[in-house]
Amino acid sequence: MRVLLAAPLLAMLACDSASDATEKTKKTASDAVDATKKVADDASKAGQQAVDASKDAVNASKKAIDASTKAAGDAIDASTKAAGGAKKWWDDIPGTGELSEQTTTWIKNAAASGGRSIENILVESETHAPEAIKIGAALASSVDSDSGFEPIYVKVADTADTDTKIGDMPRVEVIDGLKIGLKRVDSWEGLTQKKERGYLVLWREDDHLIGFVYRSRREIDMAKVAAEVPPLISLVRKAVE
Repeated sequence: MRVLLAAPLLAMLACDSASDATEKTKKTASDAVDATKKVADDASKAGQQAVDASKDAVNASKKAIDASTKAAGDAIDASTKAAGGAKKWWDDIPGTGELSEQTTTWIKNAAASGGRSIENILVESETHAPEAIKIGAALASSVDSDSGFEPIYVKVADTADTDTKIGDMPRVEVIDGLKIGLKRVDSWEGLTQKKERGYLVLWREDDHLIGFVYRSRREIDMAKVAAEVPPLISLVRKAVE
């Protein structure tokens, strides 16, 4: 009789144990599914964050390009306005970063006159118009009916040769640690209808020959030019730094 009663009880206990095991298995499987979903969600979020970061980087790059383009445009606009304001006094200066026809002719004639000089380097070198435009804009505030400026910004192939030719110019000044060469445009009066004087003011920074042609309708000598150019040089250097 006791044996008969124990059998159903054991069967019930076994059934409960199997049920518990099944529930535990289900819970374990559910936990595994949840963990897998969490990993997938985390990976998805990380992927989206990476995409967002990439978009932010692209947007930042676009903004930087836009800012650079605007700055270049502003410099050109400033130069155009400056050229317009000085047009009534110096209508032969183009305002595009290039030298005027008269100055170009003089430099080419000087370069062909025999012996290698700073003019040969100017003829051989290519003008970088954007930087020259900035120089023209920077010097615009100093333009008046008596004084005009033509910007120079060219890349040179031989820096040692350039330094030598600057040193060969009639007057050399050291200003702000730079060797500045000055040279009168002696034949200027024969190339213009108005009596005026002009001076090359040049220096080298890295692989660029930088400076300007200082044109004046005043009676001005080399010493006076040397005294007047330091603040002009500061304006130029700030414009292209």
